[in-house]
Amino acid sequence: MKQQMSQHLLENQADILEEAGTDYVLSLSSEEETGQLSALLYAEDVSSSVANDVETTVQRVKESLATLELGLDEAELADIYAPISFDTESAASSLTPDRTEEETFQAQAIVYVLLLSSIFQLLCMEP
Repeated sequence: MKQQMSQHLLENQADILEEAGTDYVLSLSSEEETGQLSALLYAEDVSSSVANDVETTVQRVKESLATLELGLDEAELADIYAPISFDTESAASSLTPDRTEEETFQAQAIVYVLLLSSIFQLLCMEP
């Protein structure tokens, strides 16, 4: 029965698209038992960005309805939606000592000089 209803809705939405000349039709419904809001976006061609925007908007509507039902005021909502403080720190950066660019360059130069001198010694050795 639910599948037949879905098919009927799709046929009606196709008619609405044709008659109204609109690009999209959004069908909202709510289950009686749980109050769960569901949405169906119908179009000839739905891009993912449009679908994401519509989904986000419907989610906000659902949140607004829930806050009205719960009787939350503006201050409580501000606390709920306040951004968190989020920082990152690399574990590798905390393990290495702080060096200036000059010190790093000097260390690299010493390594290269030692490497080149080792290569020259190996090449100059008599068999």
